[in-house]
Amino acid sequence: MTRIRFEGWEADISPVGGVGGNEFAARIGGQEYSVRLVSWEAGLLTFEVDGRTLSAAAEVRDGRAEVMLEGRRASFPLEEDNGGSPGEGRSSAGGEFGPVRAELPGRILEVRVSEGELVQAGQVLLIAETMKMEHPVRAAAAARVGQVHAAAGTQIAAGDVLLELHPPGEGPKG
Repeated sequence: MTRIRFEGWEADISPVGGVGGNEFAARIGGQEYSVRLVSWEAGLLTFEVDGRTLSAAAEVRDGRAEVMLEGRRASFPLEEDNGGSPGEGRSSAGGEFGPVRAELPGRILEVRVSEGELVQAGQVLLIAETMKMEHPVRAAAAARVGQVHAAAGTQIAAGDVLLELHPPGEGPKG
């Protein structure tokens, strides 16, 4: 689930039928909506919300979404249900350490860390491209990078282990 917060309201967005699909359930202020992504091309997205077709210009950069919808502009951070940014380094169990997994299928654009490196909370570890958008993957806490499984240019599937994070005093030393 991804949580979006903006100027006093928040929405929880969850994929329907598995990650990587085009159907989502959205909850805004206790109201449920059915959302279907119709197309996404060059930053222009078309979607249906409970049967109504809408178009928006959208860009995701550094953990923030910039959206222009029906003449209104919104900029907001993207968060997961545990309060972190999408793609932040965390184990599959939601902790700060362990394997960092791909949330969506796509391609690795850039790996910014190497094995043994000490990283700070919020530091960008790598950048993935999914659904034609760049997604920085960040460390949830100060950590030491373990084995790096991802390389620039490689294709990834949802759930693939990208790299491993250890507590700063543990793991391989650079």
